[in-house]
Amino acid sequence: MGRRDSLLESCIVGLTCRFAAKRGLTTLRSLPWDHFKMLVSDGFRRRGYSVAANAETDGDADLVLRKDGGMFLVQCRQRALFHTKAREVRELAAIVASRSAQGGFLVTTGKSKSEVQGLARQSGIELIDGPGLERMVWEAQSPEPFMDPTVGRRRLDTNFREQESRR
Repeated sequence: MGRRDSLLESCIVGLTCRFAAKRGLTTLRSLPWDHFKMLVSDGFRRRGYSVAANAETDGDADLVLRKDGGMFLVQCRQRALFHTKAREVRELAAIVASRSAQGGFLVTTGKSKSEVQGLARQSGIELIDGPGLERMVWEAQSPEPFMDPTVGRRRLDTNFREQESRR
């Protein structure tokens, strides 16, 4: 694939992701798996995590995150009608322990009941369900804070002119 094809794919993915953020969970559920995973990755990047290459997942997690020297595992569930099950939380907790990770995230387009949320808290797993996922995607799609680069440049230009006038 050439640079132009890669650029085109990036633009298409970007448009799809922005559309998904505006349309909510229905669109998130219908996205191709790779695009969904990319949105989740972007959400974690905006939270300060680095997303490791797929080679590190070993099939037991969809994403491997790193932050402050720690490793975190992410499993994603992209289903139309879905309630998180306690079994899934226990399985992810076991994987986190076996990989010596600092924690785990179970990301779902569905909902989670209060008893499952309690189990997740006890197990060191953070549940990011429908509304939380929507918020995460929306935040990932909003523009990053911007610092005007001309402010510093003006100061430098002013100093330069002052130095020139002294000569």
